Amino acid sequence: MFDAVWVAATLLAFSALFWGGSAIAGRMAADTVPPMGLTFWRWLLAFVILLPLGGPALWRSRDVAIRRWPWLAFLSVLGMSGFSVPYFYGLQTTTAVNAALLNALSPILTLALAVVVLRTRMSILQTAGMLIGLVGAAIIVFHGRLDAIAALTVEIGDLLILVAMAVWAGYTVAIRWKPVDLDPIAFMLALSGFTIPIMIPFYALELAEGKTFVPDAKALGIIVYHGVCSSVLGMSGFSVPYFYGLQTTTAVNAALLNALSPILTLALAVVVLRT
Repeated sequence: MFDAVWVAATLLAFSALFWGGSAIAGRMAADTVPPMGLTFWRWLLAFVILLPLGGPALWRSRDVAIRRWPWLAFLSVLGMSGFSVPYFYGLQTTTAVNAALLNALSPILTLALAVVVLRTRMSILQTAGMLIGLVGAAIIVFHGRLDAIAALTVEIGDLLILVAMAVWAGYTVAIRWKPVDLDPIAFMLALSGFTIPIMIPFYALELAEGKTFVPDAKALGIIVYHGVCSSVLGMSGFSVPYFYGLQTTTAVNAALLNALSPILTLALAVVVLRT
């Protein structure tokens, strides 16, 4: 039998791969699927997929869900709409490579919050792993050239990605207080269910501004990737690596494994976007 920690680490690594692809698909959505629409349809698709899987468990635990709905709604705002909207808006104007570099800041922000909020102590090995991951991502992004760092410019899209990373760090820490009596799939079903009504007014405003999309193969492929891979396979229950890892490892270890995401994003950007 595999040790639970190693299972969690493996699942978190797969989650990092799915999220690496999320940056690529999000960049491909620029001028194809507007951010509000992408966020809305992404979580609606995830909700439809999760409903038969987690619906019975959520119904059995409805008393818990009703009692803890404010906290569930808060986690939904953080991890779903609060992260997705600035992230997708940022990818409208920045590159997947820039997003990868900024993704490397997510573990640092998460670790900082874990130390402050959870009173977590980092070991020397964990600190070294975080620094090596960050330096490695920077070396790949800048091709090992120091002059490329000096030439780096910060755009509004980069700032929005940074906001998304800060929000995600908050979600990573806050999820530690999820209702313990709620099944993981039911938990993610509840969060995706909250996201849909939260997004409706914002999506309606986007539509009123004439920002729509043509449901062609590219647009639908982007939505399906985000709905299936980034949402269902990247976040939900035992079949979702990241959530399972948070149940068996600390927020610090989860953050360190999340450092794989920017490296995988860079690799996928080279292969898919030819950047």
